[in-house]
Amino acid sequence: MTVLRRLRAALTVGVVWAFVWLPIGAAVALYASARPPQPADLLFRPVDFTTFLTVWTAWGGLSGTAVAAVLAAAERRRTLGDLSPARTAAWGALGSMSVPTALVLLDLSRGSVTAGLYDWRPPLVVLAVSAVLGAACAAATLALARRPVSRG
Repeated sequence: MTVLRRLRAALTVGVVWAFVWLPIGAAVALYASARPPQPADLLFRPVDFTTFLTVWTAWGGLSGTAVAAVLAAAERRRTLGDLSPARTAAWGALGSMSVPTALVLLDLSRGSVTAGLYDWRPPLVVLAVSAVLGAACAAATLALARRPVSRG
């Protein structure tokens, strides 16, 4: 597979994942924006629906692209038929956690906070959500890719 085809495939996966994550993000944004923030909330601030949905959808797209790149690099000698759904889901979880992990590392590298005083709850929730969505989307992507194509 040429580099251009791999890049196109990774971007296609990213776009598909963005659309899959969109309704989930819309539901979360509607819930979060419909009520005032409470002191017990993970992030005590109001949620703007449009901004949240844009960030969430971009996160899904970047996660899909990252998973495609990780899968292409890690499993380059295997065909779609050789990949197991569980292994693909594991790569999906790891690859989709790359975007939020990079953002946390960027935040820590700026020196505005120290690791000992950093509030780790939001990043851990984001990593867990990323892992679950990434694993589910990767397994579903593999199942869709394995489907026979009917030429009409």
